[in-house]
Amino acid sequence: MRSAIAELVEQLGIQSMNPSAENLGAMQFGSLGEIDLPQDLIDVYEIGDAIKFATFPGQMLPFLQSKTIKRAAFEPSVYDSWPFFVANEYQSDEIAVIIHGPAKGYVMQRAHDGFDRIIAPDVRTFFGMLAQNPPTDDYFGDEEEVWIYPHEMTPQDRVTTEELLAGVAKVSDPYEGESLAALAMSMMLDEDFVATFSQTLFPIPNFRSIIWGRLAKIDSDEARAGAKMYEADFNEQSQPKGKTGILGKLFGR
Repeated sequence: MRSAIAELVEQLGIQSMNPSAENLGAMQFGSLGEIDLPQDLIDVYEIGDAIKFATFPGQMLPFLQSKTIKRAAFEPSVYDSWPFFVANEYQSDEIAVIIHGPAKGYVMQRAHDGFDRIIAPDVRTFFGMLAQNPPTDDYFGDEEEVWIYPHEMTPQDRVTTEELLAGVAKVSDPYEGESLAALAMSMMLDEDFVATFSQTLFPIPNFRSIIWGRLAKIDSDEARAGAKMYEADFNEQSQPKGKTGILGKLFGR
């Protein structure tokens, strides 16, 4: 019996594929423990390996290759993801499903510039939207694409953003914390963003300019107040620090 997601994938038109990898359902482990791939993704791998699509400029990553692709920016300590898809124009920005930690099961774009973002709530929705919307070369680079976040969040989305931000305090690498924050931010419309970030400074100083920049673009009193708070923090952090050691003694600081 063909799975529902197999029907969705076939709507995209299969241009080419290799035989499926062996032992797709076998237990396997990653840096955070056992890897639990969504059944929908396994169903796609069972159709064939390295599928290329006739109606979309992109392809599935080979199963065995996906197992070996690491995040260059950080060693995962709170969350991890499994890259499974690339758009032709974004070969270094893999589409992945989160397999550990906050937002488990959600589909994200692992951006090479660090601005990771959530694409869809699950693998089936990801392929369903690809099948229903006319694709373009710049599909995943378009921040205005209607089915990709941000949009009005569901109750589950709101729980997910809270869990992503809670994870920031647990990371061992600040770059992983920044990725978690970027994922949460990517899901938020401006109103949610202001309510979340305008009252207190974000705990990772190097990421505060990103939040400040978005607050500065939002036309509301709360956003302007938040932007001023981040601006004051930036000015304070930019002040020359007192000299220490021999130079400090020489100059009385």
